[in-house]
Amino acid sequence: SCAAPATSNAPEDQRVNLPFRLRFPHVAPTLQPVARNVRETPSSVLASLLAGANSDERAKQFRTALPNGLTVLGNRLVAGTLHLDVGRAILDISGTDLIDAIAQIVYTVSEIDGVRDVSISVDGAPQRWPTADGSLQSAPLSVYDFPGLVTSAQPEYPAVPSQN
Repeated sequence: SCAAPATSNAPEDQRVNLPFRLRFPHVAPTLQPVARNVRETPSSVLASLLAGANSDERAKQFRTALPNGLTVLGNRLVAGTLHLDVGRAILDISGTDLIDAIAQIVYTVSEIDGVRDVSISVDGAPQRWPTADGSLQSAPLSVYDFPGLVTSAQPEYPAVPSQN
């Protein structure tokens, strides 16, 4: 018998996915990487992030800082800045919860090749967002705005030699 060659009508997004490191808060107040098989595109990564921690991750004490019902209204990558427009649910949280949520988005999308920083608007309106120290910033945010919120694989810095 002569089998017809296999063809795929699946959209491009259905291709085999590679592990991608989403960031989720863990027991300690730090963002830990969680491997997910998603395409390395802003839309795919953000959809997976918004889905929250899965049952295995929740069993390991991972959670999400993102508010329920948060939606991505649009995204575009221009010259290293991911312009992200989200729904109003992000405004339902404040304080350290908001800092954790913004850091979770920033660290996760910064893993995407070509993304240097992220500008987040709400329903198309620019916003000022808190950085790790609570100061508000209207410029695009990068991982450097949230020091100390991730655990480093690097050892502690060695002591500075004293000048004798």
